[in-house]
Amino acid sequence: MARYVVVIGASGAAIVLDSELSNLDENIISQLSFDLANHLDDGVELEVKLKQQGPTFHLSQTAIELTFLDVGTGDKIYTAKGFLDPDENLTSSIVSVLDAMDDFSEVELENFTYPGFESDIADLNCFNEYDSLGRNAEKMSVPTAPMPNVPTVYSIITSQDIAPNDLYMQFTDDFGLFTQMLRAANKLNVGLWVELDPTLTLDQVYMVAADLAPMDHHVRLVWSPIRARPLDAVGLKGKKIARLVGGFILGQLLKRRAKTNVHGIPPLHTPIAGFDFPVNFVGIEQNPDVILDDFAHKQLAALQVNVVQRSHYESGVRFEIGDCLTAYGNNTSVLKLTNASDVSMFVDNRLKSIIKRHLLKAMETMIEDALKECVAFLDACTTKDRPLLVRGEEFSGYYDLSIVPREDRPFDAVAVKCRYRPQGAARAAFLDTEVTK
Repeated sequence: MARYVVVIGASGAAIVLDSELSNLDENIISQLSFDLANHLDDGVELEVKLKQQGPTFHLSQTAIELTFLDVGTGDKIYTAKGFLDPDENLTSSIVSVLDAMDDFSEVELENFTYPGFESDIADLNCFNEYDSLGRNAEKMSVPTAPMPNVPTVYSIITSQDIAPNDLYMQFTDDFGLFTQMLRAANKLNVGLWVELDPTLTLDQVYMVAADLAPMDHHVRLVWSPIRARPLDAVGLKGKKIARLVGGFILGQLLKRRAKTNVHGIPPLHTPIAGFDFPVNFVGIEQNPDVILDDFAHKQLAALQVNVVQRSHYESGVRFEIGDCLTAYGNNTSVLKLTNASDVSMFVDNRLKSIIKRHLLKAMETMIEDALKECVAFLDACTTKDRPLLVRGEEFSGYYDLSIVPREDRPFDAVAVKCRYRPQGAARAAFLDTEVTK
């Protein structure tokens, strides 16, 4: 984390790294120090304004406005305005204002007075007198701090107190990020939605999907060759742009996860796809450069890519996610379906949580208590309104569960085995009709 110092001196305003403060050779009037969580590159400028707030000048009643700007785009990165008062309990002081911003910490302000400092500050290019238009400002380049030791994406995700239920990323060409996200998904046993660039052509999608090919049921590839109005569009007319559907998918996943019944079981057996989950963007239309014919659909399905498509129904046209495939790559496994994978991860994680909670008990007590709670949970996954599990041919009933001492460690370890079959999804239908006379 870099520590910066904004200095108001006799010769003007400046921003330096804390380690370079001793190199300044001037009379310092005010010195504002803070730690900044984000790393700023050499394309950032700081604009400083000082504004006298009353007819009589007082340094502690002079407002300072700091604006960090992106040089390339002119966008504002941070903006803060407050009085040059070191009292952190004063809500209008610049110390309190910066402290309230998430990316700033350890904010300190020191004011220095010397004979004639009032005239020095009045002569600064960034100083604005009382009742002036307030246009005087100084801009300066923000020095680049050494790159901190930033934790990896994998470490950040897996170290959270509350683990995520789903992960999402937009894939461009960063295979390193994809690998870390995949590792995190496997570690936490959660789904990873990977959205491909909506501006890609069909051939490019084939190539990217073939290159990724994770062969992992945690991963779901999605592609949206659609165009629609921007998210902040205020009218029905205007330029249409390529739109991502990641936000829509995450919203639907959150809604589904929140619809728990009295036993706390969400309807994970319902895949986020098809008629019941229309993508309703303003002015949505299929990308005219992408032709989704039968061959394209077969190729995308073979590569386990879920595509947002235009579908015709008796009630009208809908845009929907046209498939529910994971990137498992095994056509004979139920885990190739997103809802079956979701059920599997939910059941496994809940069983792990139950077992963990009953560890460090007497062996017989642990087995009895854990078995009772696991059975209650699994039974709750077989009800009419929450049919997460279905009957399997390999075992009687909906599941087969056992918790017994391990043969090699019968005194301090148990072996937990559970077989079950998650609910599938109807991806295809074969109609056979017969006309009789």
